[in-house]
Amino acid sequence: GSLNSNVTTAVNYSMSAAGIASNKNTTAVRNSTDTADITLSGSTAAGTAILVKVEATWSVVGIRPIGIIGSSKIVKGQTTMRKEG
Repeated sequence: GSLNSNVTTAVNYSMSAAGIASNKNTTAVRNSTDTADITLSGSTAAGTAILVKVEATWSVVGIRPIGIIGSSKIVKGQTTMRKEG
């Protein structure tokens, strides 16, 4: 996808496949050095590195065997991708 909404839709699709509703996580589209949010548009050059970060609260997305992991802990995932051309 070439817009932030395309990235968010792809993340929500993957989270939904794992049984996690889209309103249970946050998605950030950042520059590759993780210093600022970015807005993708048609003028963003193909091949631009894009950092996608997803966060959720453990109590929403995780299993807490005998309560070892606190329910308020944040689960974070990220990947760097290239903008499609």
